[in-house]
Amino acid sequence: LHTVFNKKFLKNLFTRLRPTVYLEAPDIVFSILKSLKLVKTTKMSELSGLDAFTAEEQRFVRFVISRYLGEQELIRFRVNYLKFLLKASGARLVLAIDDARYYHDISLAGHEANVPVYAFQHGHFTKYHLGWRKDGSRLAYVRPDKLVVASEYWKDVLNSLDGVFPHDAILVGGPMRAVEI
Repeated sequence: LHTVFNKKFLKNLFTRLRPTVYLEAPDIVFSILKSLKLVKTTKMSELSGLDAFTAEEQRFVRFVISRYLGEQELIRFRVNYLKFLLKASGARLVLAIDDARYYHDISLAGHEANVPVYAFQHGHFTKYHLGWRKDGSRLAYVRPDKLVVASEYWKDVLNSLDGVFPHDAILVGGPMRAVEI
């Protein structure tokens, strides 16, 4: 599960009474290990080649690149942590929502642990949704193995957007309905 740490999270933690894995849990473990100097951290190199940007843009580009490069070890730790949990639990399938902000680490962990990851559509897709469209690079995209959409219409929309999911990785599952729990 993905969560926001607040009072409701703490209440749910003790109400649920069944094992739950939060995607943020490895971050806490990593922070503790980092503070104890038990994990390595990468020293940042000086960025160059930013002359095409204005001074203000250069500050932003440096910030973004430094932030993501600085998270390399955390991301690798998170993927290894989730991979260990998948293998240790004997999981045979991971089900997720199609939130491109959060499914990358669990998708990579599933791939490395040979556990398929299926994401389910929970909203609409447009050309403005980041993480859904190819960026023109030749890099492989980290994504769930399959995406289950609500109808042929949404499969056609994703295919027309030249998305990161190949045609055969998009399955039609049926209409979305509100379910009261």
